[in-house]
Amino acid sequence: MERLHGPTLLQAVVAGMMPLREGAEILADLHHRLHAIPAPSDWTSTGVAQDWAHATGGPVIAHLDLHPGNVILSDTHGPSLVDWANARTATAELDVALTALILAEVAVDDDGEFARGARALTAAFLASAHVDPRGSLEDAVAVRRQDPGLVAGERELVPVAARLVRELLDEITDAHTARIAN
Repeated sequence: MERLHGPTLLQAVVAGMMPLREGAEILADLHHRLHAIPAPSDWTSTGVAQDWAHATGGPVIAHLDLHPGNVILSDTHGPSLVDWANARTATAELDVALTALILAEVAVDDDGEFARGARALTAAFLASAHVDPRGSLEDAVAVRRQDPGLVAGERELVPVAARLVRELLDEITDAHTARIAN
């Protein structure tokens, strides 16, 4: 194990050191590279005693907590993913849906000072993602609501965040369709 030095992606975006679009592309690229790794047939979790019925295995290794606070922008290694406590085999769609939900939770938190930026980051991430998470969104909601790490009030944001993710996906689809039509 090696200690990574550098700001988190969250710190870099909040400080204005990195544009939202670039941050979204880093998140999408980390997903893409991670999901290119086939899941070992005998591995389903990190051994955490957490039973997530909606994350019961799949063809790839999934982080299931990939967000800007879990990405270190290391000078020596580039963007590096940390906090593997939730990792297990799953589908790429579930992993992407969970990232979108986590970002959207900040966007729908009316009291959050970062809501506007989080909405833009969520939209940019979904537009950059290599898979469409729509089919796994309900499973992602179930997984997210079971997360023991959520603090008071966060669980109530999950269904509202899911609505925002659906809206953003519809906007992206509509924009794509309009580009094709022109």
